[in-house]
Amino acid sequence: MSAINHLHPALVHLPLGLWVTVAPLYSAARYYGGSAAGGRLAAAATVNLVLGSLLAVVALFTGLLAVSGLTVLGAAQVTLTHHITWAVFASLLMISIALLRSVGRPLDELPGTVMLACLWLALIPVVYTGYYGGLNVYSHALGVDVAAAARDRIKPLSPSPTAPPTAP
Repeated sequence: MSAINHLHPALVHLPLGLWVTVAPLYSAARYYGGSAAGGRLAAAATVNLVLGSLLAVVALFTGLLAVSGLTVLGAAQVTLTHHITWAVFASLLMISIALLRSVGRPLDELPGTVMLACLWLALIPVVYTGYYGGLNVYSHALGVDVAAAARDRIKPLSPSPTAPPTAP
């Protein structure tokens, strides 16, 4: 496996994790209103939105590079196609929201009702992206070196009292 195949799984969690915090942070900022706490929460949400969007471009790029070397057939091809489709859609959506939210605005500006609703709805494609990515790895072993995984599987430190002895 090439290094790029290992880079995508390491990077992809960052934008997803950052994006998932944005709507709750902005909601909390709206709750606290124009107070200092509300401003700090809104600033944190804006930073997470922008940083997640920047990292999404890198994660999307590394994912497409990793996929370019795979031969995928059957059900795995379907889930991979769904994953790529949702990833591109989620990335474009969140990048668009990040641009609308951050360009020419102060970091601590509270979001409007429409922006907040859009952010909560934008979590749907983000979740689907993660779901299909998980299916690709855990159900279809896409991008997993199966021989290395079998060879390096975790062995118990001490044998179970009911388990039969194993040969070294």
